[in-house]
Amino acid sequence: MTSSIRDLLPSVKINKQSNEDYLSECFEECKKFMQENYENFTIGSKFIPKNIRKHFYSVYTFCRLTDDIGDESTGNRLENLRIWENELDKCYISKSSHPYFIALENTIKTFKIKKYLFKRIITANLMDQKKQSFQTFSDLLDYCKYSANPVGRILLQLLDCSNRNNIFLSDKICTALQITNFLQDIKRDIENNRLYIPISDLKKFHVSYKEIKEKKYSKNFKKMMQFQVTRTKKIFEEGYNLINYVDKKLVLDISLFTMGGLSIISKIEKNNFDTITKRPKLSKLDKIKIFISIYLRIKFGLNPVSGKNF
Repeated sequence: MTSSIRDLLPSVKINKQSNEDYLSECFEECKKFMQENYENFTIGSKFIPKNIRKHFYSVYTFCRLTDDIGDESTGNRLENLRIWENELDKCYISKSSHPYFIALENTIKTFKIKKYLFKRIITANLMDQKKQSFQTFSDLLDYCKYSANPVGRILLQLLDCSNRNNIFLSDKICTALQITNFLQDIKRDIENNRLYIPISDLKKFHVSYKEIKEKKYSKNFKKMMQFQVTRTKKIFEEGYNLINYVDKKLVLDISLFTMGGLSIISKIEKNNFDTITKRPKLSKLDKIKIFISIYLRIKFGLNPVSGKNF
């Protein structure tokens, strides 16, 4: 049974010199972790404003490790997540000890980030241990309030553009990205006895849970996925209006992350909506093409993400 945070975290050794050097190395370790684990759109992170980039690394590291503990840790995952939550609490009383949390503590203090945003991400993983499917789309959206939307809200704080309107639009983008990830990972999730497609949608298109469990691709599955994709694109389109309300310097970042998600959807469409037997993903070349396309569209005064992608 897990009894220590050390059992849940990679071993990270830093030769402590001054406190300032040590903190810089903690952030550097977060950067290394992200580079090793960030799959869907690594290019986007490189264009986040330099002054907050290290804080993006610390937030990403926390979020990714929370998911890893909820999905892959050995032993009692509920207990593991409680231990993880206790380590987060230490950030708010200046008692962090692991380099990842020392970096996160600095981010929290610098930007005065409320604890509930990080707690919600942990809560989503606690929910995963008990809830393995969702009856309705509303249920799924409620889950995204915990699993995805807090990340966007934290980033808005890092970017100093958090207000009611921007939070509303950011929630849309984060929800769409989360649902895209669910559509991308149906095969992987079902192997863990999880399904993030609403049961009501399965019934609507006459697709059984048993078929998905057995990874049977069918015409009905294709129709069901077409419906999911159309709905997700609409959420992306609504959220993408965020570019009209933030500093122009942030438009590239928002466009890259949005287009990263839309490109996964495009892969799903090109694969005839079959994600039950194969998992679509972006190659390094795909990511480079996305960046060049968006960069040139901005240069020529066009909407960074073409309307045809929605």
